[in-house]
Amino acid sequence: MHSMCSYFAMFPPALANVMVQWLSEPGDVVYDPFSGRGTVPLEARRLGRVAVAADLSPLAVTLSRAKSSSVSSAEVAARLAELETACRRARPRINNVPPHIAMLFSQRTLRQLLALRLRLDIGQDEDAFVMGMLLGIMHLNADSQGRPRGLSIAMPNTFAMAPNYVRRYIDEHRLEPPEVDVFGALRRRLEDLAPDSVGGPSGRTYLRDATLRSPAQLDGRVRLLLSSPPYLNVIKYAKFNWVRLWMLRHDPKAVDAKLMASASLDKYLPFLCETLRAQAPAMRADGLACLVIGDVRREAGNLRLAEIVSDTLSAKTGWKTLGIVADELPQDRKVSRIWGTRKGRATRTDRLLLLRPPSGTADLPRVPEIDWCIERSRREVACC
Repeated sequence: MHSMCSYFAMFPPALANVMVQWLSEPGDVVYDPFSGRGTVPLEARRLGRVAVAADLSPLAVTLSRAKSSSVSSAEVAARLAELETACRRARPRINNVPPHIAMLFSQRTLRQLLALRLRLDIGQDEDAFVMGMLLGIMHLNADSQGRPRGLSIAMPNTFAMAPNYVRRYIDEHRLEPPEVDVFGALRRRLEDLAPDSVGGPSGRTYLRDATLRSPAQLDGRVRLLLSSPPYLNVIKYAKFNWVRLWMLRHDPKAVDAKLMASASLDKYLPFLCETLRAQAPAMRADGLACLVIGDVRREAGNLRLAEIVSDTLSAKTGWKTLGIVADELPQDRKVSRIWGTRKGRATRTDRLLLLRPPSGTADLPRVPEIDWCIERSRREVACC
C-alpha cells in the first residue's frame, strides 16, 4: 500500500511506524498536516490509531485519502466494474487533449482515462482509492526488458520530467505509446495492493493550508502530530507531477504557487512558526509532535536546520523541544539521488524534532522495543 504512487521527499514507513508506536497508543488520533503520499495515515491505521491527514496539494490529498480510508478489495472491485460499464458506453473526444498529454498514451488508453476523469469523485472512498491506484500507474519507467510498466510511454524516471524533455526523449528513442487496457491494469494493481490487509479504523483527509487553524473537529484530540514539512527549497512538488495533476484537473503552476518552496530562512522559519501556532489548538495536554526535518546543503557546510527551527519555535511560539534525533538515510534511498552531482540542497541526514505544545504536560515516554520479525510476520499473516 505504501507503494501505491511514487512521491518526492517521502520518509520511510519504518520511521512512521516507530514514532507512532513510541508516541501514541491504540485509539489515539495521529495527525499529519503535510501528509504527502499518505505514509503517516497508513501506518497510523495499520497500528490501530485514528488517522487524520491534510495537505494543500490535491495530489497529496488524493493519495492520503486513498490510504486513510478503510475500503475493501471487494468494494473497489465492484466500483471498477461499474466504472468500466459506464466508460465502455462513453465516447470522449480526444481532440482537445493537450499535445503534451496526448503524446504519452495510445488513443484507446487516453479515451479510458478521459472517461474516468469525468466520472471519478475523489470525495468518495472507493473512487479515491481507484484514483490513487490510477495516479500510481499513469507513468512509470521501463522494466528490465525495456517495456513500459505503466499506462504511458516508458518515462526516464517514475516522476515526469518537463514536457519538452519528454518529447525529445520520445523522439530520440522512437517510443510508441503502449496499448494498455486501463481497467485490466487497475485490477492487477488492486490485487498487488491488497487493501484488506491494512486493517484499522477509517480516517479523514482534508485539503488544507497548514498555516491555518487546525480543523475544529480536532480541538484537543490529537495525541501525536507527526509530519515532514516541505524541505527547504529542494523540489517543486507539482512541477514534476504535471501528468497526474492533469488527471486531477489541476494546473501544476497554480498548485506550486500555493505550496511552500523557498531557500530563504527568513521565509521558511515564519512559515513553520505559523504552522505550529495553527496546530496547537488540536493538541491534547499529553500530546506530542515529531517533525522530520532534513539538513540542508550550503556552500559553507551543511545547515542543521532542525536545531535552528527548534530555537525559533521555542522563542516565538512556546512549543518546547524535548529532543532531536538524527536519522542517517542511505544515499540510495534519497529521492535526490536521481540528479547525481546536481542533487541540490538535500543531504543524507534527517532529524526528528520532538516537541511539546505550549500548554502541554507530556515528557518523552520510554522508547518501545520493536521486533521487526514480528511486524513482518503480522503483515504476512494479514496478507494470507
